Amino acid sequence: MYFNADPSSAWAQIAARLPYMAPTLLVEVVGIVLALVLARRRVGPALCVILALGAMLVVGVVCMLARETLVAGVYRGERFFDDIRPILIAIGVLESLVHAGAIGLLVVAALAWRRRNTHTALAS
Repeated sequence: MYFNADPSSAWAQIAARLPYMAPTLLVEVVGIVLALVLARRRVGPALCVILALGAMLVVGVVCMLARETLVAGVYRGERFFDDIRPILIAIGVLESLVHAGAIGLLVVAALAWRRRNTHTALAS
């Protein structure tokens, strides 16, 4: 089903984008819940996962809201696209940096969650 949103309405554009973001949002929320459940066993890695997925969730939604609000203003004729281009680039750079940092935290959590088997290391 194709939803033809009114391009001059930021909320209509946001509603049109949410179904495409739903899988990512769902995975991030499930990951946070899973990390909260497993936090009793390993607090450090769970905290890394919660911080990483929480940052990705918040920044993804906030950046989408900001982008769609700015672009809706262009469609309404309130501003020109050339005026918001640097802001859109800054939003994209911010989102990329947060995602890169979050992936780094997830890698740290994955490596920290591994259990070291000291008995086999001493035997070799």
